[in-house]
Amino acid sequence: EFFSGVKSGKVVVLDNASTDATPDIIRAYANARVPVLAARNTSTLSMLANWNAAVALVPKTAQYFWLLCADDTLAPHAITCALKIAETDRRILLVGCQWRAYNDEIVGHELPRAKSIFEGKEILRSYLRREHAALAGPHMLVRRCLLNPPLPYYGDGGGAGGIVVSFDTEANLRACVRGLFGFVHAELVHWRQHPGSATSTSSLKMRLFDADWPLL
Repeated sequence: EFFSGVKSGKVVVLDNASTDATPDIIRAYANARVPVLAARNTSTLSMLANWNAAVALVPKTAQYFWLLCADDTLAPHAITCALKIAETDRRILLVGCQWRAYNDEIVGHELPRAKSIFEGKEILRSYLRREHAALAGPHMLVRRCLLNPPLPYYGDGGGAGGIVVSFDTEANLRACVRGLFGFVHAELVHWRQHPGSATSTSSLKMRLFDADWPLL
């Protein structure tokens, strides 16, 4: 259903050394209509390392990818809506969408609804002026040409005072320096908030987003 209207698509699943029934669930989809490429980490990686490992699995033949964390969901029409914008101009490197943040605010509602394609550098500047939050988080359709192995897409987290949790946002900012930014004015992602999430257990409690802001 996610790939209806799309010529081809593949689901890439990276199991971060789970200790539950995740491998059995993945195997159950081995013969699904949409091909599933599965891999497993030999040990549990940090969120940053795991995300970098996941996007490194994106096939070279792919044109786009969308990173989806295990506890988030996409609307069935999300990929189709994002592709409709991305395919209008090869200079569009990211396509974002609306989603509900931890404070129940709809991210991206501040952007003008009559416009769906923005100059990357301008959307970057307006984000840093805190006029909107559309570049926050991983909820993006990303053009694969942004991957540049062996350099990790989300950075290596190295250096004193480096980005702690906003490496997804940092990657979005880097992309906007290079090209255009597309946006779907609809809530396409359900970002699940629960007591065991990284956001609940560390990011909000330790105000890590606030700590990262000056570094962005």
